[in-house]
Amino acid sequence: MSQSTNPLTRARKAIEARVQTITLDNGSRTNIGTNLRTGWLNEVLTTKGLPSSLCVLQLASGLPPQKGPHALKVFKGFYVIGLASVGLDNYEDMLDDMEVDLLESLVPPDGQPCRWLPRTSGFSGITVGAPEHFPPGQGQKYAGVLIPVHVHTIIQDKS
Repeated sequence: MSQSTNPLTRARKAIEARVQTITLDNGSRTNIGTNLRTGWLNEVLTTKGLPSSLCVLQLASGLPPQKGPHALKVFKGFYVIGLASVGLDNYEDMLDDMEVDLLESLVPPDGQPCRWLPRTSGFSGITVGAPEHFPPGQGQKYAGVLIPVHVHTIIQDKS
């Protein structure tokens, strides 16, 4: 499989790769990196045989792009969603563990560049929003923590 040259695709792939590092073997509190799905949350949740905890990477609204001289700065939006089955004992604790794992994985140290984004690919940073918890309901057995993420991507003019 060839690697995409589209910087927006590379942004998504970079988040996927980063979330997949969230494992107990890597010192995390959960193994949600081993259970990463991509797509729309409502479609993923209708999949049969889902594990009791997982992570979903879903597209989200971006921020307004900024046009500069010879480049366009795009803020591609994603939701990183940790999910826990309410059948688990203490699923609230599992959501808290997922939240900490995701934040520790995605948020760069204050004032430093995001080291897990490829610097040579036009990525200039990342903004991680405030986590939001949501309960199960309407027949859905998963509770979740949703974290908005915007990858700052510079797309050079071709001219």
